[in-house]
Amino acid sequence: MAVLYDARHGQWLQFVEPVKIFTANTPDSVESILDMAIAEVKKNHYAVGYVAYEAAPAFDPALVVKSTKTFPLAWFAIYPAAQTIDFPEISSASLEALAWQLSINEKEYRAALLQIKKYIHAGDTYQVNYSFRMRTPFRQDPWQLFVHMIHAQGYGYGAFIDTGDWSICSASHELFFDYEGGRLTSKPMKGTVPRGLTLATDRELAGWLQNSTKNRAENLMIVDMVRNDMGQIAETGSVQASSLFDIEKYPTLWQMTSTVQATTRTDIGGIFRALFPPASITGAPKSRGASETVVFSIFGQVDGGGDAQRHGDQGSAESQVNGSDDGRPYSARAHSVTRHCGEKFPRNCRSARPANVADDDHNRQGGDDDGNGEEGEDEALGELTGHH
Repeated sequence: MAVLYDARHGQWLQFVEPVKIFTANTPDSVESILDMAIAEVKKNHYAVGYVAYEAAPAFDPALVVKSTKTFPLAWFAIYPAAQTIDFPEISSASLEALAWQLSINEKEYRAALLQIKKYIHAGDTYQVNYSFRMRTPFRQDPWQLFVHMIHAQGYGYGAFIDTGDWSICSASHELFFDYEGGRLTSKPMKGTVPRGLTLATDRELAGWLQNSTKNRAENLMIVDMVRNDMGQIAETGSVQASSLFDIEKYPTLWQMTSTVQATTRTDIGGIFRALFPPASITGAPKSRGASETVVFSIFGQVDGGGDAQRHGDQGSAESQVNGSDDGRPYSARAHSVTRHCGEKFPRNCRSARPANVADDDHNRQGGDDDGNGEEGEDEALGELTGHH
């Protein structure tokens, strides 16, 4: 079963009883999984699934990632139809407390940050997203966890996927890419500050973020990477940053976003080869950032033993693809579904305050080099639709 929020049309879609399931456990089988899913889309079926962060070498062998032994690199289920549903209210049954345990201690954390600063000083990297894994026991229905997450964080690009072995609960608000009518759009998030306790303080913080030299530099680094990635598949002269340094409001923070667009006629496989994994996850450059990044998921993943895990080595982007078999271009939407727990170090920031790993609020919201929380993404959950 899968449930996705279709942000383009403002509706929740439910998918049940798949007629086929495609799974890739090795990098060399990832692209064939995408090809098979798209082939089903051309038959007016729906394909719902994800592409994991560890699948990155399938699209670029230069990218180094942590190995995953049990979580598939790509997974798509094929459905004959989608049902529009109303998103449920939170049930009367309470959700058990989640006792998250860190995968590292403070000494290891600070040692890693010191090494990252050395990389920056040596010019080996410009920006690194450093994060770590957390794990908690969980014995309840993962669907109820997802419902609580959505009510707490908003619809965004919400997605719930039950593969049988794993349950993925995503409450992402970041758009990895949207592709429709030959127009490719990406909206990376970089730059964050907490909300204020009063209206005046809240507005002051939003204004500070809007004009922050450090946050603008961090955001622009990723914008330039996205422009470069798109340039590999875009029509000449079509890549543009249509909007820079926009400030978006969320319940607990202000978020800086920018919008990059291009015109392209490539297929979904070509888009993934050019853009995946998202630049906002790897840092800059991708080859160094990917090897140093340990991604921490915002979605709860529940295995058969009842352990809900926020995996540091998985990520995804939700894709909604409309296809046809008469030669017309596909449309696709992808978003990231992970959240970082750690630090981001842009090249222009000489000093940074390491966060205390025992700080619950910081670890819950993630952090940048100023200790502010920030969302991140690294997995591609998706719906491919052949109806048009």
